[in-house]
Amino acid sequence: MTKQDIEHVYQETSATLKTISQKRKATLFFQKMMWLLMGMYFVGATLVVLSAYFPEELKWLSVIANKLLGNTKNPYQQLYYLLPLLILISINSYFFSGAFYRFKTLEMNTISKMIKQLFPQAEFSQTSQINNNITIESKLFAWIKTNTPIYTFGQMRTSVNGTYLNIADIGFIENHIGNKLINSSLKIPLLNIPVVIYQYILKNIATSKTSDAVCFSFRGMYCWANFNKKLTTRTIVIPNSLTTKLDRFASFNFKDEEKIALEDARFNSHFSVYSPDQIESRYVLSSSVMEKITTLKERFNRNIMLSFINNKVFLAVENPNGIFSFPSGKLDSITIIEELIAEINTAQSMVTELKLNR
Repeated sequence: MTKQDIEHVYQETSATLKTISQKRKATLFFQKMMWLLMGMYFVGATLVVLSAYFPEELKWLSVIANKLLGNTKNPYQQLYYLLPLLILISINSYFFSGAFYRFKTLEMNTISKMIKQLFPQAEFSQTSQINNNITIESKLFAWIKTNTPIYTFGQMRTSVNGTYLNIADIGFIENHIGNKLINSSLKIPLLNIPVVIYQYILKNIATSKTSDAVCFSFRGMYCWANFNKKLTTRTIVIPNSLTTKLDRFASFNFKDEEKIALEDARFNSHFSVYSPDQIESRYVLSSSVMEKITTLKERFNRNIMLSFINNKVFLAVENPNGIFSFPSGKLDSITIIEELIAEINTAQSMVTELKLNR
């Protein structure tokens, strides 16, 4: 792919990219308004409940509630004040759904056109969903299960020196420790009120992402390919962070694993390695492979995870916007296309860098 080819693709799509940016702004406006109205309704309904249960302890709250939402002589009067909010929520939801549909349709069509022009030899689909088993098989995600909903925003299959590489843009919500704490706090009276307001209202009002990318515990690139070595067990390479390691330990799904101490200080600063077999993991992670994995991480400049299992290698790269969706902000630069190419080329380089085809 030459620079002239990239410039040609950008010239063909630049006007569409500006339209997508405008449609995203409209979608975000209605999205934020929807959550603002929902927040007002939730706070209003909460005031009614609290003023009824704690009339003495929260006199100031009762006064506000009675003035805004009615009084005890006519308990149904509060509906007259909440009903307009419900109507506004319904109207705004209608406009939001229309704006979101138009935005995503144009974005998906443009991404598909770009991929076919930039990578004409690759197969690309935005409708096929990856099987949960291919994600579970990687052992990269501690809490994922067969019934975990996994959303696929695009899937690409390409051949690199005779080795087929699958690249998918996926998102899912794991019931990891953080989400377990949130779910537990929602069961505690009074504490659940600020949790709902922060987690489900304020976050959605403040975000610059559209609703299809807000709530995932993982969103990003997920790749898999055949490995040239037949392994008897697994080697897992995950970010060297406390939360990732704690999630893996707390899931109790990998009791047979042990942490592998390796000698590469640069590699160890980025990653932790787990495997049931010290000897095989050291066989897989030779000094040259560790160096190339570290280089991959630095190229992506985001958290990456890898696993080597049986005759396959899996790669997961965090990307809050997704690889087959455009990033937030203005789309008025050729760097949008250059970054898309760089992401896919870096994933493809895994085949040659790790010598999967030898």
